[in-house]
Amino acid sequence: MTALVVMLEIEQPRTVHDLGGGEHASEGRAALVVHAAPIAADGGPAAATFCGSDTATLQLDPWQPAADAAVWYPSRWSQRVCERCAAALRDR
Repeated sequence: MTALVVMLEIEQPRTVHDLGGGEHASEGRAALVVHAAPIAADGGPAAATFCGSDTATLQLDPWQPAADAAVWYPSRWSQRVCERCAAALRDR
């Protein structure tokens, strides 16, 4: 699997309801979309995700996929995966 990080597009402002498993524990906000970004030379996310979204507007998720993992996102985000990021990774 390509070395990558998981980036979250977070609901603004804070949510007061559960959006079907999208609750983000650290801030109490819902992750609306889960993106993947390549890892930059400095170890952080590259400037853009695999779908072209600007990573500066997204929140880094601490979860990292294993090198031999079948999927690049944690199971808790399976209903919120960016289809464009997923397609780009499938085509690699």
